[in-house]
Formats: sequence, structure tokens, C-alpha cells
Amino acid sequence: MSVRPTFMGFYTSRSGIVASQANQDITAHNLTNMLTPGYTRQRADLVAVGDSGYKNRWADKNGLYIGQGTNVIGTTQLRDAGYDVRYREANTKYGYQETRLSALEDLNRVLDEFKSDSETGIFGQIGEFYEKLEDALNDSQADSTKSIVRNQANTLRRIINESAKMLQSVKKQQQDDFQITIDKINTTMQKIATLNQQIKEDALYGNPAHELKDDRNLLLDELSGYINMDYRYDPDNLDELTVNWVLDDGSKVPLVKGDKFATVDLHFDEHEHNGNTVFAPHIEVDYTRSDLKINGEVPTNRIVSLADCGQGSVGGYFDFLTGDGDFGVDADNRGLPYYEKMLDSFANTFAQTMNDINRGKITVDAEGNVTPPITLNQIQNLVDTN
Repeated sequence: MSVRPTFMGFYTSRSGIVASQANQDITAHNLTNMLTPGYTRQRADLVAVGDSGYKNRWADKNGLYIGQGTNVIGTTQLRDAGYDVRYREANTKYGYQETRLSALEDLNRVLDEFKSDSETGIFGQIGEFYEKLEDALNDSQADSTKSIVRNQANTLRRIINESAKMLQSVKKQQQDDFQITIDKINTTMQKIATLNQQIKEDALYGNPAHELKDDRNLLLDELSGYINMDYRYDPDNLDELTVNWVLDDGSKVPLVKGDKFATVDLHFDEHEHNGNTVFAPHIEVDYTRSDLKINGEVPTNRIVSLADCGQGSVGGYFDFLTGDGDFGVDADNRGLPYYEKMLDSFANTFAQTMNDINRGKITVDAEGNVTPPITLNQIQNLVDTN
């Protein structure tokens, strides 16, 4: 073994002290950011420093090579990409259910028939009307009972009309909330594109940009609550991120690529459905306002509707605003149009039935008993059916 410098051992020990100091600094940084949203734990990357020098150009006849300590070459984030994927998939489902729940809670405030003051609801007013009508049928000659029935019928009509207006208010609120969500999607995509550019610039100067990557991961978490998405890094440039909207048919709609991003627009189309004017939403992913290109070409604008939007809060709004279901107990999707249809159906059926009563013939038998054209049981069946 060749003779090493006298103080080489001290330099080797010094490298260990420097590495330990770096580890302590990173540990302190990790502890300080325990409660920082989105922070990812870091570690120091150490490598052993081998024997080097002019003498190593020739073999050492003793075959003894002694290293020269350790060196800190950088830092790494301790983040599990698999957990990121699983969390974001779950967050997409959560976003859908949370949106549906919030919308149904708004709906429940309109059609809640189990609140403490149940007599003010539709079902309570139907019960009151049924009782007054029963009194009138038992005392058909008294004008006062007929007047009470008319007043109760007007009260029921007013409650139904108010409920219909409140359903329209719920629809307007949900449409506004839908637009707010679309605005958040556009803002989030813009921020991701900006961070992509900043991370790329930092990488050119040798900065790992861990904190910027944490910010980007937080934005990806947020975006996953809105839509079903996937993302990938360029294999030749790990700092360039592409984000896609994954539709139900498996197709992917590009949203962000590097520092370029698309624009998402929400539209409500007016058309006739079952005799009613409805406003069905659809989303257009627009590439005309950006330089985003896939394989060197600008993608064609894509229309996204209920049939292929997938889950996330966007899917929740689509389902609630367009799901008309059916009258059976196994309806797949009961959104706001379903309850509007049910309320309209009840109001029309009830009005038609009562008009038939008024137009019908009342018979009197030999004993003077009045036979109404419709029985109390028939009225109760009408209420139960609707």
C-alpha cells in the first residue's frame, strides 16, 4: 500500500461529520413540516468516496485500496407513487358522492316530509285535505264544509307551487355550483402548467424543486376530486407532466402537457323533454386558446356529456341535473328532473281527479243517501300512488 497523506484520515472523518450534519438538517426540516399540507418527507443521498489519485493508474502490489469517506450528492423525496394513484382514484369517487350528497341535501330541504313541522309539507297538507273532504262527504249539505274543502285545496295548491319554485331555485344553485367547479378546474390546470415550467427551469440549475413538486401534487389531488384523471411523466424528461381526463369509454382527453393547458367550458343546452323545457349540461374541452399539442398536432375540441364524463364532482353534477330516473323503485339515477317530474305528475293527476269529481253525477238512493262519484278509499289510493 502506498503511503497516504498524514491527515487523510482526518478528511475522511470530516466527510462523515458533514454527512451527519446534512442528515440532521433534513431531519429537522422534516419535523418542522410535519403539519405542512402536501409536504413529502425527504432524505439525504449519500455515496461512498472510493480511493482515487494518480497512484491508481497502476496496480498496487499489495492490493489494498482504502476509501475516503462519504459524500452528500443530493436529496430525495420519500413518496410512494402507488399510494398517490390509489388516493386519487378514491378521491374521484368521493368527489362524486360528496357532490350528490350536497345536492340531495338541498333537495331534502324542499321535499322533507319527516321534519317536526310535517303539516306544512305536501304530505301533511294532503292529510289535512283528506280530513276536510271526509267531513264534507259526511255532511254534503253544509255550505261551510264545502268552503273549508276549497280553502284547504287552495292551501295544497299553494304548497305544491311553492315546492316547484323551490326546486327551480335548487336547480339554479346547482348550475351555479357546477360553473364554480369548472372555473376551479381551469384554475387548477393553469397552476399545474405554471409549476411544470418552474420545476423544469429549476432542474436546469440543479435544484430538485421538492417544494414545487409538493405544490403540484396537491393540485393533482384537488383535480382528482373533480374528474377521473390520469397523469404521466415524460420518460425523457421526468419534470414534464401530462394530465388527461379519462372518460367512461377509456378514451383520454388531454388537459395539461408541460406548460400548456386546455380550457374547459360549461354549456347548458335548452331542449324539449317529455313536454318540458330542460337545460342539459355538456362540457367542451377547448384547445383553440392554447398551444397544447399531442404528437405535434393540436387536438380537436372534445364534447363531454353525462354518458361519458365518469365520476368526480363533475359526474355528480351531471347526474343530479340530468337524471330523470323512472317511477319504479329500481331507478338507476334519480336526479332533480325525476323529482320535478314526480311533482308535476302528482299535481296533474290530483287536479284531473278532483275535476272529474266535480263534473261527475251525484246519485241519491231511495233512503236519501248521497253516493259520491269517487270514494274515500279511491282518494287515499291516489295519494299513496303519487
